[in-house]
Amino acid sequence: TSTTTITNIRANRPNRPGVRPQHLAGMALAVEIGGGSLTNAEVGATSVSYMSSSSGLPSTSPDDNVNQQQQQIAKRNNLKRNNDNGSLHYLADTGTAGSIALLLQSSFLPALTKAMRMRSHNPTPVTIEFRGGTNASGAPQIDYVTEVFVPFVNSYFGQSSDNKPPEKRMTTTAKSTSNKRSRQQSSCSNAFAESSSSHPAIMDVQILKRGYYPRGGGIVQVHFQSPSSLSTNNDTTKPNNNNNHHSSSGITFPPIKLTNCAPISSMKIKAYHAGKCPSYIARKMVAGAKQELTRAWKSNSHSNFRKRFVNKSVIDNAIVEIVHETNCLGSGSGILIVAYPTTSSNNGSSSSANNKTTTSPLSYHPPLASSALGDRKVPPQTTGSTAAKEIIEAIASGGCVDRWFQDQLIPFMALADNNGGGVDNDRSDGHGCDGSNEDTCYSEVLCGELTLHTQTAMHVAERMTGCKFEVERLDDNDCSKDEKGKN
Repeated sequence: TSTTTITNIRANRPNRPGVRPQHLAGMALAVEIGGGSLTNAEVGATSVSYMSSSSGLPSTSPDDNVNQQQQQIAKRNNLKRNNDNGSLHYLADTGTAGSIALLLQSSFLPALTKAMRMRSHNPTPVTIEFRGGTNASGAPQIDYVTEVFVPFVNSYFGQSSDNKPPEKRMTTTAKSTSNKRSRQQSSCSNAFAESSSSHPAIMDVQILKRGYYPRGGGIVQVHFQSPSSLSTNNDTTKPNNNNNHHSSSGITFPPIKLTNCAPISSMKIKAYHAGKCPSYIARKMVAGAKQELTRAWKSNSHSNFRKRFVNKSVIDNAIVEIVHETNCLGSGSGILIVAYPTTSSNNGSSSSANNKTTTSPLSYHPPLASSALGDRKVPPQTTGSTAAKEIIEAIASGGCVDRWFQDQLIPFMALADNNGGGVDNDRSDGHGCDGSNEDTCYSEVLCGELTLHTQTAMHVAERMTGCKFEVERLDDNDCSKDEKGKN
């Protein structure tokens, strides 16, 4: 076991520094799934310690006060666990409008690795039901999770993904019943597998009910299936005896190579109005977004933005979705803009060695996305314009990922294996993960200016896994070169 202490949590926040209810619920859920124990975990705490557990179960401490606090944390956050025929079901409810997306971020890796460890005797999924806010301010929207994060995860492990660039413009109204860039690097080996429709997704998100501020009440179910139980060729759970910077479970991940920013070939603008919010709010958000995108295209000061597009018709013919959410608690509105890079990206390529086809690390370029929530004090056109400005900045930065996705990639990079773990572990051709003559390769991610969340995630990942990140600032004028980091 080892102990990690995080201090100065949200210390610079002018209002209510320290741990908030949704953060506490996320930590408690991660420990409930992945094992270990927490000390000083309470709302308002600016310092929290985590003690790992080699058993993968919540730890029993010699200190009765710690054990009692652990039970209180689980009870306070409505944590429940069922073991039904060997499969695991968890429930996490903040009791507030706290972001479900943030809860998912904190519990994703524990849930996925739990599913991987169960694969040998039980291929049924690990299921988590989250309750809270589906669309909260200051956090990724649940729509961002379904449009960007889930397709990336499924493609990363070589599973099917429904996230495909839109091909034509359409407008729908539906009711829902449920600037400096950086390349971060971490050492790793083996290939980034392509998405394959022959395998079901390892991560599936179902939005059962929307919940908005201040009441919350949203319900989202997430199912995790081990990629190893679905594909015998992709054994990501083989222990690695040559590395000491990976998890004690022996689980390692394949590398990430996102180093060439592909042209934007299509866009989608989705605006929603929920509950009693009128439809014209959503329509005005779309109008404001398209106006801002067109203004940026024409502006001489946005040449980096303009050169990322195949042509201006990408903006003119963007898919527009106006969605009326009826199965929700409370009323609200918002907008999500998604920019899809061309599928003919040079991030990945295929090679053949010893009559064996391999995939170099990356054949899937995640989309860039931005969002904004409606506010009664802000004109809806301004809300749409705000979301557009964010996607404009993401595209103009020349990065392969947006600012929201940076920190979410850090755990994958930290757990990537550089001595034979991960996908395609049985290679015997003596080549590196991309078919080269190198013994190892590095995870590399091209992105814009590092956010504070990303920098914090890198620091914590280094302390907990022993990996090493390097950040290199690259030429602003070269779309294929950005700030980079190495593990």
